[in-house]
Amino acid sequence: MKSLLFLFLIGVFIFIPSTVLGAQFRSGNNAKIGEEISEDLYVGGQDVSSTKIVKGDAFLFGNLVTVSGEITEDLTVGASNASIEGLIGDDLRFGVGSIRLNGKVIGDVLGAVNYFALGAGSEVGGGLYLAGTHITLDGLVKGDVRVAADTVVVNGTLERDAIITAKQLKLGPQAKIRNIVYKGDHQALVNPAAQIEGSITFEQRHQGGLNNLRPIKLLYNALTLILLGFVVLFLLKVWAPRFWEEAQIKPVTNALIGLAGIVLVPIAIVILIMTILGMAAALALGAFAALAGIIGLVIGIRWIGQFILKTGSKHAEELGAYALAVIILTFVGILPVVGSLAIFVIFLIGFGTVIRYLIAGLSRKARAH
Repeated sequence: MKSLLFLFLIGVFIFIPSTVLGAQFRSGNNAKIGEEISEDLYVGGQDVSSTKIVKGDAFLFGNLVTVSGEITEDLTVGASNASIEGLIGDDLRFGVGSIRLNGKVIGDVLGAVNYFALGAGSEVGGGLYLAGTHITLDGLVKGDVRVAADTVVVNGTLERDAIITAKQLKLGPQAKIRNIVYKGDHQALVNPAAQIEGSITFEQRHQGGLNNLRPIKLLYNALTLILLGFVVLFLLKVWAPRFWEEAQIKPVTNALIGLAGIVLVPIAIVILIMTILGMAAALALGAFAALAGIIGLVIGIRWIGQFILKTGSKHAEELGAYALAVIILTFVGILPVVGSLAIFVIFLIGFGTVIRYLIAGLSRKARAH
C-alpha cells in the first residue's frame, strides 16, 4: 500500500502544476471572462469565452470555446468547437473536434483535431504540429510544419520546409511554399498559380505492416517500456503477484471494467471541472487515472509474459518474462488493426485489474469499520 501511495504522490506532483496555487478558477454554463486576469486561468463550462487579457497561462474546456482577447502565455483548449481570434503570447495546444484560428500565435501550435482551419491573415510565429482529418492552411506559418491528416489544403504561406503525411495534399492559387516532403496516397494537386520556391518530394505512403518498421524507434519504445515496467514492478513487488492473480482469474471482467474506466473517468473529470471546488479534484482524478493506466499497462504485459515464459517466484525471472513480452508485443503492434487491438485489450485487462483490486480493497476497509 505504501508503494502505491508513493507512486500516486509522484503522479500528483507530475500532473498537477504548481501554478494552480496562484490561479483563478471559473465555471458555469456560460463562462464568459470579460475582465483582465493577472494570473493563470482555468475555466470549464458549456460556452467558454475570453475577451480581455489574461496575464498568464489559460486552460479553457467546454463545448464551445472562443478567445478574442489576449493570452500572454500558453493557451490550452479542450472543446468540441473552438475559435481563436486574439493574440496568444506563447504556444497554443488543443484537443478539439474543430478549431478555427484567425488570430496570431507567437509560439508553436500543437494539437489533435478533426477539422483545423488557419484563416487568411492569421499568423503562427513558431512551428505547426498537427494530427487530424481535414487541415486547411490559408494563413502564414513562420516555423516548421509537421502535419498528418486525411486531407491537407495549403492556400497560404509556409516560410520554412514542411513534412506532410496525408491521403491527399492540395495547393491553392495563393499558396507560397518552399520545400515539402509529402508522404501520401496520390501525387499532390497543385494549382498553376501556386508559388513553389523549392520542390515537392513525393513518397508513396505505406499502410501499416512491416513497411513502416523503424528499428531505432521500435527499439527506443521497447527499452522505455521495459525500464518503466522494471521500476513499477520493483516498487510493487508485493502487490504485483496479487494483480497478476486478479488478471488471471477474471480477464474478461477486468477488461470490461477497464473499458468502463476509460469511458467514465473523462466524463467525471469534465463534470468536476465545471465546478470551482471540483477543479483540484478533477486534476487529482486525472493524475490518478494516468498513474493507474501506467500500472495497468505494466500489469497487463506482465500477465502476458507469464503465458510466454513460465516463471517461478524469483523477481529476476518475473522481470525477464516482462521484458520478453514487451519485445514480442513490439512486433505484434506492427500488424495493422490486429496488433493495435491486441495491445489495447491487454491494456484494458491491466487497467481494469488495478481498478477492481483497489475497489475491492476499499470495500474490505469499509466493512472493517
